[in-house]
Amino acid sequence: MIADRGSCSFAKKVKNMEDAGVAVGIVVDNTDENINDIVMSDDGTGAGLRIPSLLVSKKDGQKLINWLKNATTEELSQVMVLADFKMKAPDNRVEYDIWYSSSIDLALDFIQDFMKLDREFGKKVLMTPRFVFWECQDCDKEYMQQNCFAGGKYCATDQKAGLTGKEIVMEDIRQMCIYKEAYAPGGTRQLFWDYVHTVHMNCNSKINEVCSETYGHKVIKALDWDRT
Repeated sequence: MIADRGSCSFAKKVKNMEDAGVAVGIVVDNTDENINDIVMSDDGTGAGLRIPSLLVSKKDGQKLINWLKNATTEELSQVMVLADFKMKAPDNRVEYDIWYSSSIDLALDFIQDFMKLDREFGKKVLMTPRFVFWECQDCDKEYMQQNCFAGGKYCATDQKAGLTGKEIVMEDIRQMCIYKEAYAPGGTRQLFWDYVHTVHMNCNSKINEVCSETYGHKVIKALDWDRT
């Protein structure tokens, strides 16, 4: 099935396709942008999805739609769609990403629990943290000063955490810096997991700069904390 992007999340759109009996979902972008910069991420409701899906550009999608509108019944009966999903494998490791925000307790709980499995996998896997931001370039100036960077391009908010969006983004950046140091050649990858575990357990869901340095520095003494 081919569907236009918009009105609902990727996960919801693909779920609707699956419920309709579709084998592969094709979503056509609704703006002229580079789709290589877009991730069809889960909105938290896609755990039960079983069908594969892909996003195509507005230009390519329009070509498909135009052909389908003009195709004869005979032409349609002869159409075969081949969808090939390949992941780059530069080495013999399984690579996986964790998408989260440093202000969300459930995400940090998951990382804390999954740490044990990653340790057992050892060098057979490579984890990369990915941090969730959102864009709000039309927000008012006061809001952006509290919650955004780069003129509203990178924003975060979590009223339950009692932190400004900028504090959340800065902690996300600290965790990425620590990850890069820990996972660098010769680094100790466990330090990243230990850091997240320590600040999560001691900062009461409010991981700001002071708490990060107070508790994180005890775990990662070797790092230049001012630079981090």
